[in-house]
Amino acid sequence: MFVRKRGSLATLKTALGRRNVPKKASSNFNESEDFMEVVTRGHIVEAFLQFAGMESVASDPSEFTSPFM
Repeated sequence: MFVRKRGSLATLKTALGRRNVPKKASSNFNESEDFMEVVTRGHIVEAFLQFAGMESVASDPSEFTSPFM
């Protein structure tokens, strides 16, 4: 039995409901590129939320003060 590791691309593909993403990127490059862009943006946003001490994108940063604010 194949067990998916938490946080793997296969797990994220299932969680996001991306059924069009192929196992081989070369067979459908556009869907693969779009999926990777969504995953990468999500990781960047999550990293900033943790860095700034934020619960969600709508909350105020508790551990980060911008010099521009």
